Amino acid sequence: MKFRPCITPWLIVVIHAPWYSTKYAHKGEKESVGMRKSMERLLYKARVDLIFARHVDAYERFNRVYNHKITVARCISQLGVEATAKALLTEISVFREASLGHGEFQVVSESYAMWSWHRNEDDESVQSDSLWIKTLASDPLCN
Repeated sequence: MKFRPCITPWLIVVIHAPWYSTKYAHKGEKESVGMRKSMERLLYKARVDLIFARHVDAYERFNRVYNHKITVARCISQLGVEATAKALLTEISVFREASLGHGEFQVVSESYAMWSWHRNEDDESVQSDSLWIKTLASDPLCN
């Protein structure tokens, strides 16, 4: 299944329980494992650009992951809001912190978007993570 950039420039999925987490308490949760086993291959073949997950009151961002391994890390990073800064970073986890906050996702063009994470625990909102994202459909390295 391929999507042409002019028809589907961005393919984004929102789920509740994250499929990947470096937080010990949330590894192998029934909801996550079952859904990942039934849906991950489909979403990977569909070339999903981003997955937003929300289950734990913390923030974690991952490389592009399929079947517990990084896939073409230079293409795009997946997002997951789900861990704590206490565990060691793994190969698939790029950034995390034990914070409450909000994210901003701004589509700039058919090919590029900007993601930023803002902690709300300070007196004022503080941006602590951000990155430019290029769609899989527009990146020749990922085709």
